[in-house]
Amino acid sequence: IWAVDTGLAAATTLGITDPGCVPAGIPPHYGLDTIMPTLVVLDADQIVLGTEETDNFRIRPDASTVISILDGAPGAPMTATPASINTAAQVLA
Repeated sequence: IWAVDTGLAAATTLGITDPGCVPAGIPPHYGLDTIMPTLVVLDADQIVLGTEETDNFRIRPDASTVISILDGAPGAPMTATPASINTAAQVLA
């Protein structure tokens, strides 16, 4: 799914906003607030299997994180609750 989170409403619901932290040199039309890169892995029934949130905007989850979640191996802790993800999905719809 590719969605645009106008106004960061879904990101705010998930608690992944990073207010005032757009890196220097980014054109001003992007605004001042950003989000931390976040991965949410869902199954075919839209059940959350796992999440991963970085603490550095330059680092994205790699393929081993996704594979670990899909294999059911202990991976990253859930950083967002299924309820907040469902609410965020409703905001984006």
